Amino acid sequence: MPKDFHFSEMVKLLSYYDYKPVKKGKTSGSRIKFENSLGISILLHKPSKWNYENISIKANQRKTGVMKNLNYKGYLGSIEYSEEDNLLYGKVLGIQSLLSYEGLTGKALENDFKEVINEYLENCKSSGNSPEKPFKGSFNVRISSSLHQKAALLAKEAKISLNNFVAESIRSKVMQEAK
Repeated sequence: MPKDFHFSEMVKLLSYYDYKPVKKGKTSGSRIKFENSLGISILLHKPSKWNYENISIKANQRKTGVMKNLNYKGYLGSIEYSEEDNLLYGKVLGIQSLLSYEGLTGKALENDFKEVINEYLENCKSSGNSPEKPFKGSFNVRISSSLHQKAALLAKEAKISLNNFVAESIRSKVMQEAK
C-alpha cells in the first residue's frame, strides 16, 4: 500500500465492502464512523497525517509491561505503540465492529478507549441495535481435513463431542501458557 494513502481512498476502499460514512450521532473530533447494510460498524480516527501506517492494525504481541490489554464494561482493547507517530493506539477485541482509539499517554489511551466504548453503546441504543457481545464463545475454525478427521476420531474414542474435544484442547493449551 502506498505511503500517500488518503482518507478519500479509505472511503472508496470501504465502499467496495458496503461501508458508508455515518454522519448521525455523537462523534469526537477526529473519529469517523462507517457502517455497512448489516449494521456492522468501523470506528476509526482520521489522523492529521492519514496514511496506511496510521491505520494499520496488528495483533497485540507485546509480552512485556504491566498491562497488555484494556478492559471496560466487558470489552477488551489492544495496546500498541507507533514509533513513527509517537503515540499509543489500539482496537476493541472480540467483536466484528472495528472500534479504534489512540492517545499520547497511557491515561489518554485508556480515556479514549472508554469513550469509544461509551459511544459505541450509545450508538447501538439510539439505533435500536443490540451491542455485540465480545468473545461470545462461538467461532469458526478452519483446519485441514486430515486434522479434522484425527480430532473427530479422538473425540469419538473419548466418547465426547468434537466441540467438547476442541474446547478441552484449547483449555489445555491456555492453561499450559498461563503457567
